[in-house]
Amino acid sequence: MTPEALVAELAAVDLSEVQARAALERRYDRKYILDRNALAGFVAALTETHAVLEIDGNRSFRYVTEYFDSSELACYRAHVQHRRRRFKARIREYADSGYRRAEVKLKGRRGLTVKYWTDQEASVETFARQTVAREYRQEVGALMRTMRVCFRRITLVSREDAERITIDYDLRFEWDPRRQAGLEPEYAIVETKSTARFGRGDLVLRELGLHPLRFSKYVTGVGLLSNHVPNELRPVVRRHFHSAA
Repeated sequence: MTPEALVAELAAVDLSEVQARAALERRYDRKYILDRNALAGFVAALTETHAVLEIDGNRSFRYVTEYFDSSELACYRAHVQHRRRRFKARIREYADSGYRRAEVKLKGRRGLTVKYWTDQEASVETFARQTVAREYRQEVGALMRTMRVCFRRITLVSREDAERITIDYDLRFEWDPRRQAGLEPEYAIVETKSTARFGRGDLVLRELGLHPLRFSKYVTGVGLLSNHVPNELRPVVRRHFHSAA
């Protein structure tokens, strides 16, 4: 069963309500990789507690993310080395509407993920420099586009708590036309985003015997496309991802 079919029976919620209830610019993030059977059980367990984002009758949306890094891949290396002060700079495109914005994601205190964004996409390098200087008191050098990530996303929102759950699938990484990689088609990446350390989604996944994985799309994609997958990611990559010339 497709991810779209799995959420067909959930109540709908519109974008304005999602933004009001669960914008979650500061939150705890956890990532999981589920096959379609596990995903079906997970969604079924959330039927009474969560609604699904729906816009113009659609519940699945196309996303394109362009990442920026230094020529030495300093952002990538900081994540691989688990530095506490690290960031990602990117342009996020909501492909169905054409809306684009620049975003900077940082690690805050106690493991919180903090996201800042601006509609002025052309200033992504300046925006990253200003944000990192303000938050970390660090300088950011020249940034360049490194990688695109394309995927489809379904968003679930808790009816009671400040929690959002995203389901990403049909995911592929692109460096150039000759270098591509992606998530195996039978899997989806589920990410829980909550102001609590453990949201309802995390508890359901634990009951299903599933545990969070420590990885990021950016690090995984760069590792696959450069043929230098970090050692700790190799089991996850071998099982769930593929690369192609």
